[in-house]
Amino acid sequence: MSETLANLTNTITAIAAIGGVVVACRGLRTWKHQILWQQGRGLAVSLVISANKIRLKALTVQSEFAFHYDEARPLQESQFNKLATDVRAFVADLDSLVDELEGLSVEAKLMWDVSFDEVISVFRDSAHSIRGYVFGGIGSISPITDSFQRDQARGTMNMFRDDIYGQSSIFKNMKGAIESIEHIIKEKLPR
Repeated sequence: MSETLANLTNTITAIAAIGGVVVACRGLRTWKHQILWQQGRGLAVSLVISANKIRLKALTVQSEFAFHYDEARPLQESQFNKLATDVRAFVADLDSLVDELEGLSVEAKLMWDVSFDEVISVFRDSAHSIRGYVFGGIGSISPITDSFQRDQARGTMNMFRDDIYGQSSIFKNMKGAIESIEHIIKEKLPR
């Protein structure tokens, strides 16, 4: 009888050990999924925030740098230097924000195996249009250039002006790109 009881005890202990291993494996798997979800959620939030920062920064170009599309007189050199410094800082900030979004898109590609190339292209093209507009605007009022060079710069500025102020503006494209990011995130981030 004691031998049967010992065998039964050993069997129960073995079953309990196997059950403990199964529960531990399930717990580790749940923990792993929770960590992956948290990382994905953090990445998703960063992607949306980064894209919206670019859009908001780009929107300020309409109020901060409104250049005349017709003949404008050159600014005084001190005024021009201040404005040129502001334009360079603005463009550097905008480019930095686009670079940040591109870095996050690479991380998303590694995590979710999706491509944000089209989205990044929209933001790069928008930054290019803004850059062309503000640098053309600065050139059109430069006190150190002659009237021919100012006219050339004004032409460049006007070429990009419709991208910023027109009906099919870059801001509509950026809004669509942000919606695309949100759609991809909804598909890839489990609830």
